[in-house]
Amino acid sequence: MRRRKLAYRALVTGLLLLLQMMPGASAAPAAAGATPLRVVILTLASQKYESIRGFRDYLMASAGRPVDFVSYTLDGDARRLPEMVQRLKAERPDLVFTQTTIMATGLLGTLTDRDAERHLTDIPVVFTFVSDPVGAELAASPAEGAQIVSGRNYTGTIHVLGEDVLLRGILAYRPIKRLVALYDAKEESNVRRIDTLRAEVAKSPNLELETVGLPAERTALTPEMLTRTLESIAAKRPDILYTIPQTALNAHLKHYYSEAARLGLPTFCALETHMDAGCMAGLMPPLYLLGQFTALKAMQILRGEVVPGVVPIETLPRFSYIINLPVVQDLKVYPTLQVMRFAHLLDRRPGAR
Repeated sequence: MRRRKLAYRALVTGLLLLLQMMPGASAAPAAAGATPLRVVILTLASQKYESIRGFRDYLMASAGRPVDFVSYTLDGDARRLPEMVQRLKAERPDLVFTQTTIMATGLLGTLTDRDAERHLTDIPVVFTFVSDPVGAELAASPAEGAQIVSGRNYTGTIHVLGEDVLLRGILAYRPIKRLVALYDAKEESNVRRIDTLRAEVAKSPNLELETVGLPAERTALTPEMLTRTLESIAAKRPDILYTIPQTALNAHLKHYYSEAARLGLPTFCALETHMDAGCMAGLMPPLYLLGQFTALKAMQILRGEVVPGVVPIETLPRFSYIINLPVVQDLKVYPTLQVMRFAHLLDRRPGAR
């Protein structure tokens, strides 16, 4: 156990060193009397994310001048985005940092729906928690072998690995024959991901995939409904229940994973927030480091080294395989020795800190 924890810390340290060695990453002492940078952190509902902490920490350590952070949330109401756009236009911060596809497209528009009145077009913006920037029309599809760039006033990071990588992570956990994937048919990125997953599963002739969609009517998305959905899934005895990252489920994560465990469902996910809520295992970039990686891009822009439109939109080059040990022990669904050799073991009960 101690060796695994030390290995994970070494991975984190290595990634921090990688960030520090990249262009624009060198820390410098704050210049006396320097004008503070004004950076807005704008979220839909909460600022309690490790990605935001990593973003703030990195900027404060590397800016070489004071940074004034201004935090805004929309209290869960995306309909307030137009008024926030106008507020930011009036305030003219040096940079805006936001999270999620809904927030990014609301602030910036898309390649086919964007104008200077309704969107931010001349203030630098960086984002994270956007799983599919091309599908969301924040960037054009790149040529083969090229990186994703916006060509506009923004860039960012991708927080979810590709479905091909995630499926390999699921299959590495233990041999399985039946996989169930829960997704949100109202979220376009989820639909694209489920299509990709189907195509990947089709390459494994001995693997069966069933997809389950959340209800289209959001008033029906209650803890009771999720319990009924999970009971229906559990009755079919899948080997793994994989939950595609989806905004609609965020408010019910603890209930969702608690009920899944109660019903004996082994779960796999792609986000740290799901692991904290009680998912059994997952493959993901660490959110703190993702926030720092996003801040690196922001720092390059703030220093005038690059314009946002040429900075690649990408995910971290490395990621973590995390196993929630108490959940594994309760379910008695153990991973292969191969996975145990490199996995990070989360040795705490869901929600504990």
